[in-house]
This record gives sequence, C-alpha cells and structure tokens, in this order.
Amino acid sequence: MIRWSLVACALVGACGKSAKPTRSDAPTADASVVADAVKPPGGDAGADAVPPGRATAPTAGAAKVLQVVIADRVACARRTDGRVRCWGSPWDGRGLPVVAAAVELPEVATAVAIELGADQTLYVVTGDGTVRRGALDLRGTTELTQLEGIDDVVDVRAHGNVPVVLTRVGNVFTPASATPIGTNAVALRHATDGSIQVLHRDGRVSWYDGRRTREVAKLADATALFGDRCAERRTGAPVCWDSGRIKPWVGAANILDRVHGQRFRCDLTASGVACAGANHLGQLGAGPGPDRKEAKSVGLPGKPLSLVAGPRSACAVLDSGEVACWGANDGGQLGDGTLLDRPLPIVVPGLTTPAPPAPSDGRAQVQASSTAMDWSGLPAGCKRPGAIATLPAVVSAYAWTTARGASLWFADFALPPAGHTADARPVRGAQRAIELALGNGRRAIDRGRYQAKGTRTARLTTHAAERAPEIAERVDLVIELVDKTWICGQLLAVDGVQQRQPFAARIQPRAR
Repeated sequence: MIRWSLVACALVGACGKSAKPTRSDAPTADASVVADAVKPPGGDAGADAVPPGRATAPTAGAAKVLQVVIADRVACARRTDGRVRCWGSPWDGRGLPVVAAAVELPEVATAVAIELGADQTLYVVTGDGTVRRGALDLRGTTELTQLEGIDDVVDVRAHGNVPVVLTRVGNVFTPASATPIGTNAVALRHATDGSIQVLHRDGRVSWYDGRRTREVAKLADATALFGDRCAERRTGAPVCWDSGRIKPWVGAANILDRVHGQRFRCDLTASGVACAGANHLGQLGAGPGPDRKEAKSVGLPGKPLSLVAGPRSACAVLDSGEVACWGANDGGQLGDGTLLDRPLPIVVPGLTTPAPPAPSDGRAQVQASSTAMDWSGLPAGCKRPGAIATLPAVVSAYAWTTARGASLWFADFALPPAGHTADARPVRGAQRAIELALGNGRRAIDRGRYQAKGTRTARLTTHAAERAPEIAERVDLVIELVDKTWICGQLLAVDGVQQRQPFAARIQPRAR
C-alpha cells in the first residue's frame, strides 16, 4: 500500500518537479515525507497578530496530525497512528448537540486518507486500500460500510455525497463508473464550484463535475495542484483556469496553497499564512477588526505545513504535528471545548495526546461571557430596549446596513462588533437572538412604518440553539430615527399583544 503524500507527484513517481517548496495537494502518512515535501514557511507574522500560546511538541507516545478536513461545523484530524479524532456539530435546523472537544472514532484505526462529504458523511481510506463511509456520529457510533468493487485506493474526494477515489496505479473511479473516469492520475483536489480536479502524470489537468470529465485546454505541463483551479507549471509559474480555459494567476509569487471560505481566503506562502476578506467572526486570524481586501498575516504558534478552510473558519497543520484554528466557533468547530469565536489562532487541544480531551459542549464559557452593551451616545430620541419579542433582556443590539436594507440583531448575550450575516449562526449555547431584517432590496432604510408586506417590508426571526429559526407571520414597526450611528424605533403590538417595545441598534461601520 503506497501512502499519500503532500507532494502531488510522490504518489506514483517523479514527474519532473524541482526540489523547491511544493504545493499541498493531499495529506501524508509519514511525517518525514512532510518535512521533505513542503519547505516550512518562515515566521514573519505581523506584530499585531501575537498568538495566544506556543505550540508544543507532541509528548512521547503521542501521534502527530497529518491531515485536517472541515465540512461546515464539523472537523476531523487524521494522525500518524492511523487514528481519527473529530469535533463540532452539524447544523440541520434542529440544533443537534455540540461536541466542542475532539473525540476519537474507535471505528477507525488505519486511516491513510479521510474526507468529509455532504451531510457530514465521513470517508476513510484504510491501510488495506479499501474505502469506508458512514454518517459521522460524535455522540454514538459512526457506522462505516465498505465501498464494494474499488480496491487499492490511496485517496478520496467527495463530489457532494459521491466519492471520487484515486487508486495506486493512477485510475480515478466513482462507485457508479464501470471504467475509470480518469487514468494516469497522481492527485485529486476540490474546487470551490464542487468539481474534482485531477492532475495527470503527463502534466494534463482534467475535472469531474458529477456527470463527465473534461480537460483544461492548453495545459500539459502542470506539476502540482493548489488553490481553486490552479496549478504550478514545470517552469514554477502558477496558472489557473475557469471553465477549462487558462487565466493568469493573481496573487503572491511564492504561493504554496490557497484555501477559500465564505467571503474570505487564506494563502500559504514561504513566509507563512495571510488571509483577506470577511472578518466579522475573526476569519482572518489576525484579531478582531473590519473586513480587509489586502491579506493580513496570521500569527501562528508554529510553522504551517498545510491549510484547510470551512465556511467561516480555517485551520493550519503545524510542523509540530499540532493544529491551529481560528474564526467562527458556534458549532464547536475549533475544537477548543468552547463555543467562543477566536479571532486569533488557538491550538486545538488533545489532537496529539494518547487520550482525547474531556467531553465538552462548550456552553459554560459562552454563558459566562455575556456582557452588557455600551449604550453611550444613544440619541435623546431613542429608548433602550427592555425586551424584544421573546427575549427577557437585551444586552446587545447591532445593525448591519447596506444600500438596499438593514439587518438588526438583538440578543441576550454579547454579539460580535460587526453583527451577523446570513452565513453566521448567532446562537451560542442556550442563548437566543432576534433578527430584524428591514427593506425590500430596492431602497435604503429611512423613517416610516415597516410591515411584513408593503412598500417598506420587515421580517422578524427568532434564533435559538434547540430549534429551527422561527419567522413571525406578522410584523409591524416604526423606524423613528436613522443616523450614521443608530437605528431606533418602536415594535408595535401584533396579534393582540398589547405592548409597544422600543428598540435601538448601533450601526456598524462599513467594511473597508
């Protein structure tokens, strides 16, 4: 059984690649291969991105992490001993229990590659070359069944919930393909559009979109895949493609890898890791602050060897064998035993230790972290809310505005300064939040009356951890003041509720 390497060509032999730092296309099953395959980037992280702690070398008898995979709010790590530890929680609208610290899957003992597909389906390539899959269950038993008819596998990727496997001799299969959908292949990689990119030994690149395999035109000298539909050529120059057509690379010249989340990206270069894009949940890993168009260095507690990104978080595998993660943590996807978002990298505890950490649902730290909002500067014409809808008390209220509307968030816990967007779960533990969406997408928010239907529209949604979001059928409110800092008004009586509730939300500045 040949084990999978971070080097694209290490799987089936040399393919003309020079001995400089290489792209990270897949995990390795040998720590010494990692050290040779990827030159550890230097540490020039920004001075304002000091990590909270130093990564420690694994203790005697411990195993290093070789691979991390993320799907939404669930993450799994594969170790040198073939074991797999996972953490987090799927979000399907039912608020399933969170496992905020890594738990070991006793069903997996000889993993050489792992993958998380749609609905948190776990795929495991075992030491005997077979592929097993099953629904990940962090609180019970993950029942894995073997894929029949496919043997001698070294890697797997998922197109939705369809596994795409690579065999040791270079054939690419899906369970439904009687013949290979690709041959002479050396690497597989995901693209952001969901397709599976395939690197061939002769330098060609093809991709599988779930129906057929097509080839990138005029590309016959690729030596490694990286980023989103990008490759390194034999000359060392990076090149990308879209719909099978070559386009120039835009980014750092010394790029080793690039990963994408929702509205943010992170680059691995010879100098370390730098991220750009949305930062309302700390996705950039450089501390709290506004969104950034220019990449900012991430202060990691060790040298990064590879990167992986979820929708709103990211993780780096370090040369120490540990894993550092940052960003959103509402489902425990950072694995630190809490549900607190982390704008700076934290080392995921218990991944390299012989025994996993103590179980945690992450609620205690979150509930203790609620703080009162700063209401200083509230205009004289505005009133502080005493209660909004089902919330007994409101300690934070923020407004996120655009040219075509606004989203107001009220919660009985401290919201991040940038508020929340549609891709961010506001709920932490047993706490709740109210989302008040204003506008019909055609005009800016101004004074006046807003209802569920009409020229000025409003939608009121209650978010809670233990149930799906509840949207009010009737909404009736008046906006009384809108300035550069505040949106204030009155929530009117609806459905016989004889109460007029004032509300006020601090407007967050537009991201630069």
